[in-house]
Amino acid sequence: MIICTMFACNSGTSSCPAISLEGKDAIAAIRAKDSLIPETFIAVPDKHLASSTREVEAVLDQLAEAGLLQYRLTDSLPGKRSLGGTEETPFYQYAVDWSSALEEQAVQQAERDSVTAITFFGKQLHGEVRFAARKFLAGEIRIEGSMPLFYKEDCHELAYKYTYTIDSTNALARIAGMNPYIKSTRAVTTTVSYN
Repeated sequence: MIICTMFACNSGTSSCPAISLEGKDAIAAIRAKDSLIPETFIAVPDKHLASSTREVEAVLDQLAEAGLLQYRLTDSLPGKRSLGGTEETPFYQYAVDWSSALEEQAVQQAERDSVTAITFFGKQLHGEVRFAARKFLAGEIRIEGSMPLFYKEDCHELAYKYTYTIDSTNALARIAGMNPYIKSTRAVTTTVSYN
């Protein structure tokens, strides 16, 4: 259901729509605005991974055994850790190639995020990893049509609330330590400006 009215905004001369959506219309609008729902994706190395410890190979082996990627150690270059420790240490360089089947779960991103961390797939390391991150979804996300579900937008504010589920997380998410089933309610309110 769509409910729209027109009213004055800022001065008395300009106007913008006040929109209130329910049901499938609300779900469509929410998906358009909320393309990256928290706790529904995994950030992974894009094509290259640098690590000051070879402990990451245990995780890479697990991912390879699951058929999710292929990797190889390409080099070892000296460097200084950013997170704890200032001594010169070798950084092992890995080339990473994700499976074509997993590409169907890729989140479209204009740019890669730069990651420096002391954990890798939820595993604490005795070292540090660095990589340009891409994101894969943890599974198929379903927005429930029952309450709470709404989408409202006017000249000053955008607000929506919904419950989402992933009935069965994928192998990548499970290796990252995510729960096999995810259900949560998300509420967003933000100020908007129309000029």
